[in-house]
Amino acid sequence: MKHLIYVTCGLLVLLLAGCSSRPADDEIRAEIKALLADHGAGRVFEVENLRRVNGVARGENAYDIDVRYELHFRMDLADVPGELQKESGSIFAAGMGAVSLGMAYGDFKAGEVVQKEERYRFVRTEQGWRIDRPPKG
Repeated sequence: MKHLIYVTCGLLVLLLAGCSSRPADDEIRAEIKALLADHGAGRVFEVENLRRVNGVARGENAYDIDVRYELHFRMDLADVPGELQKESGSIFAAGMGAVSLGMAYGDFKAGEVVQKEERYRFVRTEQGWRIDRPPKG
């Protein structure tokens, strides 16, 4: 009988752990860093000191999260096209990437640190909590 109680309690703990009502901080960091990697993180800038500031549930399967983080720029905006061209091999793609970064972050310089505060909507998926964004084409 005791064995059955322990097994039942263990299964209940596993079930409740899988049904978290909000994304864990590790999930938040991983998702936001992956999203920012698509926008230059790792090459042009590093994401540092990312932390949850606030959050609110939007139904059972959505959660809005306010975060703060710092962008530490590794190079000047003027150097971005050359670096991106090395990666892509396309001067056009490199130029468009640099324009996009300039529009998002201004005329940044190497060593500059920019404070960011953003809100992201997370949705519960079969693989856990993910940032709600359109699928890649």
